[in-house]
Amino acid sequence: MIDVRTLRVIDGNLPPRVLGLVVEWASAHTEELMTDWELARQEAPRQRISPLT
Repeated sequence: MIDVRTLRVIDGNLPPRVLGLVVEWASAHTEELMTDWELARQEAPRQRISPLT
């Protein structure tokens, strides 16, 4: 589990390479992640976020 605002690991663990890719992707999509987080809190459908390329 990763905090969307700080990109810090809250719970669990990932191999360093995988964590690096997740943080890279999340950094590139911070605004979209925050929008989806708000939609999820409202139990509304979320928007698709493009994968890391």
